[in-house]
Amino acid sequence: MIAVLSATEHDFYAMPLPLAVYSWAKLGVFSIVFVPSGDKPKLALAKKYCSELAVFFEFECEEKRIPTYSQVSRLFGAAVGLWNHGGDNDTLITADSDICVFGDYFSKVRGDGIHVIGADLTPADQYPMCFIAMAASVWKEVMGINKGYQAHLSELIDPIEGIDIRGEQWSYDQWYIKKKIDESGLPVYLHNRAKEGTQFASKRADRDGWNFDPFDLVDAHLPRPLIDIDNFNKVYDLFKIKYPIDDLQWMQDYYNEYKLL
Repeated sequence: MIAVLSATEHDFYAMPLPLAVYSWAKLGVFSIVFVPSGDKPKLALAKKYCSELAVFFEFECEEKRIPTYSQVSRLFGAAVGLWNHGGDNDTLITADSDICVFGDYFSKVRGDGIHVIGADLTPADQYPMCFIAMAASVWKEVMGINKGYQAHLSELIDPIEGIDIRGEQWSYDQWYIKKKIDESGLPVYLHNRAKEGTQFASKRADRDGWNFDPFDLVDAHLPRPLIDIDNFNKVYDLFKIKYPIDDLQWMQDYYNEYKLL
């Protein structure tokens, strides 16, 4: 399995990235990460702390389109050319740079078909980007991948105009993947996660409440901004519980370096 993430220079997405990548690695999952090109000091530091646990792919676009490119890029993870042993048989799973994952929950999506985890967390015309999983070959079929990711992104997003493209297209990725999956006609396995009567995920440490059982977690939507020491300590304390034998000094070092930026 390969996790497909993206991040921008914004503190909300750059700073938590190494934590998300680390959590996937603890499940034995490698990450690929899409980022905007150019001089990006915060992303450069995040890359440093992701170390050998992830490979980065840069995209180019107008400044106003960076958020949309970043979000949608995850749908084209199968276009990067898979360098590892699994090739088209590898399962690619979309994820967020500010969500950490835990336990063996994701082992259920390593088989055939299209899996949508948390399908009941979004409006009916969308699928949540956390998490959609299918084999790379199926991603290619669903997304019509026949060229590089940059060409696909440019073709799809550059014609979009608006006063506030970031805001107006904030859920474009979720809408577009639902549309493409529906059009494919392929079998879809929906894994619901919502707490009864809500669109909040069960078994999630959520930044909107941060009340949870640390031993019964699927994932954590990290509090923000992480540059706030109280928010960072919440995550650090959670990691100490989830990874009790790991040396987590790197998290403290990362926080101190990031704060200087």
